[in-house]
Amino acid sequence: MSEAGKGTEKKSTSGASSGAASSISSIFSEEPLFSSSHVLQALESSQADLLGAKPKVAPNVPIFLAAVLEHVTAQVLNAAGKRSLDEVRTVPDANAGRKKKKPRIDPKHIEEIIGEDDELQQLVNEVVEQSSAGRSDALDAESANTESEATCSGSAPSAASSDAPRAGLSAPQASANDRSDKHEPLVVTIMGLPGSAAAGTFSFFQGRSSNETARLHVFGHEKEHTLLSAKAENPAEISLAWHIHCLSTGMGTLDHCFNTVKLGGGTPATRMAFSDASPVGLFGKALLDFRKGRLTDYQMNCYRTFFNNMVAKSGLAIRARPKGGSPTCKVLNVFVASEPSVAHRNLVEYAQKTTATDRSVVPLVDLDILNGIYFELVLQTCAFEKNFLIVSNKVATESPEVVYKRIVSIASGAAKLPLVEFKNVSESILEQAGGDDGNDPALLCQSRPWRKCTNSIVYDGHDVVVLESYSDLKQGEWPTRDWDTPMACGTVYVNSKFFVQKASYATRVIFEHLSRGQDVVIYMKV
Repeated sequence: MSEAGKGTEKKSTSGASSGAASSISSIFSEEPLFSSSHVLQALESSQADLLGAKPKVAPNVPIFLAAVLEHVTAQVLNAAGKRSLDEVRTVPDANAGRKKKKPRIDPKHIEEIIGEDDELQQLVNEVVEQSSAGRSDALDAESANTESEATCSGSAPSAASSDAPRAGLSAPQASANDRSDKHEPLVVTIMGLPGSAAAGTFSFFQGRSSNETARLHVFGHEKEHTLLSAKAENPAEISLAWHIHCLSTGMGTLDHCFNTVKLGGGTPATRMAFSDASPVGLFGKALLDFRKGRLTDYQMNCYRTFFNNMVAKSGLAIRARPKGGSPTCKVLNVFVASEPSVAHRNLVEYAQKTTATDRSVVPLVDLDILNGIYFELVLQTCAFEKNFLIVSNKVATESPEVVYKRIVSIASGAAKLPLVEFKNVSESILEQAGGDDGNDPALLCQSRPWRKCTNSIVYDGHDVVVLESYSDLKQGEWPTRDWDTPMACGTVYVNSKFFVQKASYATRVIFEHLSRGQDVVIYMKV
């Protein structure tokens, strides 16, 4: 090739690159992608669904939010455009007869850019990537024409393009008979108060891990007990180091669980992994030390930042960034609900029987505070993540096999998890939910609708109703639900007063309703 030809080729290549870069930036130069009117409509619509009424939005809010969305989108697309240009320049063509590959922003480019930025990763933590099957037909036609021309010229497509589906085309789906397992990989974390049946439930799963016919993947959370002893002696100096250690080792255990189930075999058991390393439980114990003064404000803020970064970078973030429209792995949290007094009694009995060097007993007041912390964290996670299974301490102690069956049913989609909602509710809805008894405390105490999980009930701020319900629960008057018999459960409406107070009797009643599969609405009257 002549020097002039080389210069012409070089000029045209750089022109194409600069043209592609300018076309990416020109997206935002003509008119905004996010108009303030559309943002206002989206705000009003989402808040109306949440609050049940049209909210008031300040005039400058949609303008500011539209500008933020515009800026973030521009930054991400510009960076993704540069990434696609770099691929075109650095990856050589396998076939010289094929057309020069044009730069194009693919979802993988956007995912790479977001994955390299911690703040963007937190921003889109709950965004689900859509399937590539919905892309433009023009892209598919262009890709098909390119391969057709390469074939006509006597050159075969590359091995990568022949084996893998092209961008914009969905891969052939295997039939139900072809798939050895319909269960998605599942990681199950188990948590509860110290002294509850959570440890016994985890031991039950550990026992099943040695069963050759139904082997489970069970991974315990290993901790450095020397550091725990140092924390007991100097809680103010060692508490932060202890919680950082527990979080680091716990996330390592969970990542090992994810890697194991992704390589599991063809049975539901091999597609599940169980661990007692619960992020919610670890964060709750750190909050307990903070409220007891063992962690300063600065230390708690440092731990919170470290916790968010660890969760974002661990396997827990896999479900937030699925491939092909379906999660790579699911997470199910199991909480064994127990009364603080029962847990404390179990700890005392264990300390008297065991010969271990570590026989420390968590004080009852600390267990009561931790129970309130778990109550708040679990209900909030139920409302926003929808991945918590509540199990009563009695069922976990007497029938751990029932817990395992419920987990398998949830993993296969045969059963659903109870839901928790926080919303405003009108008086008419509460009257309708209360039925013939309405919200009259005397009538409710007489009919005792809480005994049957098919009944709806309203705990409308009257302590006497909750106390009567708790008294029946203590005396064993709440019948255990038969999970082999499907039934429609009633909804439980709980005044937000009980969520704020976190009294042990109220938390126990609410947890029991959730353990029987009833949905719970934490409401405020409007």
